[in-house]
Amino acid sequence: MKVTRQSCRGASLNVLLSGLVTVVLVGVADQGAAQIVVRLHRDPVVSRSDVRLGDIATITARSSRDSAALSSVDIADIRSGEEATTVRRSYIRIRLMLAGWGRDTLVVEGPETVRIKYGKLQPVTDADVERAALEAMLVMPGTDEENLQVRLMGVFMASLLPRVRQLGGLRVEVSPPVRAQLGQVSLSVRLWKGQNVAATRTARFRVMKRQKVVVTRVSLQRGSIIEENDVQFENRFLSMKADEPKESDVYGHSVQRSIGAGTILSLRDLRTPVQKKNGYVVKARDNVRVTAVGNGLSIQLARAEALESGRVGEIIRMRNAVSKKEIFGRVVEPGKVVINMAAAR
Repeated sequence: MKVTRQSCRGASLNVLLSGLVTVVLVGVADQGAAQIVVRLHRDPVVSRSDVRLGDIATITARSSRDSAALSSVDIADIRSGEEATTVRRSYIRIRLMLAGWGRDTLVVEGPETVRIKYGKLQPVTDADVERAALEAMLVMPGTDEENLQVRLMGVFMASLLPRVRQLGGLRVEVSPPVRAQLGQVSLSVRLWKGQNVAATRTARFRVMKRQKVVVTRVSLQRGSIIEENDVQFENRFLSMKADEPKESDVYGHSVQRSIGAGTILSLRDLRTPVQKKNGYVVKARDNVRVTAVGNGLSIQLARAEALESGRVGEIIRMRNAVSKKEIFGRVVEPGKVVINMAAAR
């Protein structure tokens, strides 16, 4: 079994750090004050046994000199015959601090445990560039990987010279934007071969965020009152900020213009219904019209007697005029109540 100088140094370092972990983690700097942000990749693949920080992380620093120096810091050594090794985020942070990087200027982000796999690296693809761009966007406050998508707006690797795009083992580095934003964003992409820059080019990306929106199931005419069966709430990736309305913002409101099926509603499309001074549009003992909706059907029921008062959007008790049984429904407009049969099940 081959034992390298790096593996010996790594083993010695682990022993040295065993008694220091608690001490050095006190007072971790927040990202707002950090000059250096290291974001660890999830399950990175490397093509050499001596693993450097630049092989497993995206590094954001104030100068290219600092970035290059950090990239060259040795992190682990994959021994002969092994396919992978694992390091912890806390270990990497301490390793950098002992290498001279101050804790007040350093933030290490990403998975708590990084599994580094050894294998032959393939040429970089556009998907790799998009992944690096996403990593760069995640440096921005208020962003998280689950709810963010970054897509190239055109081909990137195919636009490079063949001698560059066919290289294996390239490292993609994307500079983060000045501020977090949705829609079209131009970012600088740099491809590294070891410590040398193989190519630098600006690329356009579309940044999208997962948002909760309300979508029309049917066409609605101007002035129509929105009932539960008319719309559905969905989570969609959008390249612009959505209103993200709640159910109470939609049900019982009217639309201010004719809207086709499949349209995302915004708050400016809706008009609050006129209510009485006390807010109640149905009073106890009123006779109300009841509609049952569900599975694409809308059925008009016999009139029912309201057993309690209600405002638009509220659920009230009623008594069926025929069966005399109590039923529940949501008030959608004066004198009208809707029963959601899907929710009732």
